[in-house]
Amino acid sequence: MSAIEQAAELHRRFLLAESDVLLEDVEMLRLNNAAEAPLRLRESIRALQIRLGRRNPPVPAATLDAAHDLVFAVQQRLMAANPKNPRPLRHNGRPGGQPVMTLVREDRKWKVLTLPPPTGVHDEAWMELVDSTVERAWDRWCYAQQHAIRAARVHVKPLLALAVARAAWNNYWLLCLDAERLRFFEVLLHPLNGGSRRFRRTIVEDLESQELLDKVTDHKLSVGLCERSRTVVEPRASNQWFCKMKPLAEKAMAAVERNEITMVPENRREEFFNWMRNIRDWVISRQLWWGHRIPAWHCGDCKKITVARTTPAKCAHCSSSHIKQDEDVLDTWFSSSLWPFSTMGWPEETADFKTYYPTSLLITAYDILFFWVARMIMMGIHFTGAVPFRAVYLHSLVRTSGGEKMSKSKGTGLDPVALNQKYGTDAMRFCLTSMAAPGTDIVVSDDRLLGARAFANK
Repeated sequence: MSAIEQAAELHRRFLLAESDVLLEDVEMLRLNNAAEAPLRLRESIRALQIRLGRRNPPVPAATLDAAHDLVFAVQQRLMAANPKNPRPLRHNGRPGGQPVMTLVREDRKWKVLTLPPPTGVHDEAWMELVDSTVERAWDRWCYAQQHAIRAARVHVKPLLALAVARAAWNNYWLLCLDAERLRFFEVLLHPLNGGSRRFRRTIVEDLESQELLDKVTDHKLSVGLCERSRTVVEPRASNQWFCKMKPLAEKAMAAVERNEITMVPENRREEFFNWMRNIRDWVISRQLWWGHRIPAWHCGDCKKITVARTTPAKCAHCSSSHIKQDEDVLDTWFSSSLWPFSTMGWPEETADFKTYYPTSLLITAYDILFFWVARMIMMGIHFTGAVPFRAVYLHSLVRTSGGEKMSKSKGTGLDPVALNQKYGTDAMRFCLTSMAAPGTDIVVSDDRLLGARAFANK
């Protein structure tokens, strides 16, 4: 691809991302029960058309439907400009969800939809939006199917077209399942309906109608909220894998007490012991798509479990071949606890393992003293008979001016490049160095950086 083609493709992707943002703005207005598009949004759509090549397009109509159709038409042109991407069908003015890009292959992407969140509208309007989102996904699936059939007939990349059709179908099917779940569960739990409190009231009403309820009493409790949606986290009982931790913790405490492992600063040593003395059994199974699979196989005949290091050919209890591996994966921290020796070729006695295990020093932040450091010590002693490192240096955390821990999901992260450009690298280095005392956190604020810059100027 030439430099001109690369610049054109970069420009096209930038415009596509901008159109996604505008379409999201339209959908958020629709979710907020708005009828008209504000002038700012209409001017932004007009500016997008100018960047796309239209010299003097008129300002779009004030209705949200017109704004939505216009942005979607722009996306059609942008998608068609890329020969690697199939062109999405027009949705005939139906409202839809927030568009996202889902990876089909490394060199291809397919435009799919996700269900909109239930915020700020009446349930009927929101469910109508959910239905239309599924219909848009069905349009995409129909086009992908036609694309695959044409490719198969002319023998032009049929496998690639089939992958696009399969991705579109999977998206449509998942949207249908999500829509059913939303209709029968999340609408009931929606904050506009009283949230989970209404759900519990409904259960109480059912029990009362059947004369099965003795009494209702109020009590205070700690209710967990989702960090992203701020909705109540509802408990759900399920089968999980546990690891018994007490015997492992006792060996780890003994190693630290014998000074086989030293900790800096010293006050973190007592914190380590406090974790170990009050340790509980560890739930090591997770219901995720990535990670190390649990090495256990369930028999379809005798219903017993076979645990093995390698994939077994048959059940260890009844010799049946109808076995299926557990779909859960190991907790990320469990996999990370094996890192000091698993990366050295263990369980083989490799040259790296003999040379570098145990290592001399581990440097990390104090907030994962238990989650990672303690677990590495326990697993290292259990599997190798030796501690994984001789010393642990626990450094401070860099926090925001409000004392918050930096987090991508919360948006509390600070960009060091931007701070360097604003205050200078010397000011940044001095600010961090002057506050980097063991056992204390570093609070970065504009005032501290200004003071560091003034000191550097002197």
